[in-house]
Amino acid sequence: SRLSRGIIKDIAEMKVNEYDALIIPGGVGVSKNFFPPKTGRILHSIDPSIDKFLKAFHKQKKPIGVFSAAAILAAQAFGDFENGPGIEITLGGSEGKNDLFADNIETARCFGNSVVITNYDEYCYDTKNK
Repeated sequence: SRLSRGIIKDIAEMKVNEYDALIIPGGVGVSKNFFPPKTGRILHSIDPSIDKFLKAFHKQKKPIGVFSAAAILAAQAFGDFENGPGIEITLGGSEGKNDLFADNIETARCFGNSVVITNYDEYCYDTKNK
């Protein structure tokens, strides 16, 4: 909410039918606000209100856009590890061991998703779960 202007709502109070789409920007705030501190395990816990909201949008077939680090939220919510459909996402970068996103790429795969490696100026569109 650092970049937000106007009234900030608690996601638990928001109703999906009042919105046409859901866009979640990335950045370090995603990790700090929606996941607990690193526990040394690769699998993190997503905030239950975020999980519920994402799944409600998907159930109503409304568009969901996630950018950068926010893609890991969708990866956990919809991965077949969590009995979801499994999604196709990108976290950018490459799979090199020095890559900033290498841990997130592995985490997304552990959740049961297909990860598409893209350049930083490209995107991934999941045609199966659009």
